[in-house]
Amino acid sequence: MSVEAPPGWVEVSLAPGNLSDGGGWAGSLLEAGEEVPNNRTWCPTPESSLIGVTREVITPPPSLAPLATWFIALGETHLLLAPDGVHWTEAEDGDVRCAALTDASGALRLGVSEHPA
Repeated sequence: MSVEAPPGWVEVSLAPGNLSDGGGWAGSLLEAGEEVPNNRTWCPTPESSLIGVTREVITPPPSLAPLATWFIALGETHLLLAPDGVHWTEAEDGDVRCAALTDASGALRLGVSEHPA
């Protein structure tokens, strides 16, 4: 089996809506809070019209979340220590799922995507 690298991440439209499985990537990866309005997210599939939710990242995190080691390795410790304006978005379009961590300026800091095999 060969696996192709995904194309670069691009900013795409986001319509608010529930994920087919209820979402919850954020709950298992980092401390996410309340939903916030958002109409854009990041995904490596530019033609997608995604449906999903954006949540604020809680400050200070009550525990060391599983993604904390990734943030530290990437030199992004400020996302853990002072995450004002940092958001986590989970979105999908059929079989394509994307999750994006963005900073206060909307820049992509970490992206996770899932595509069918």
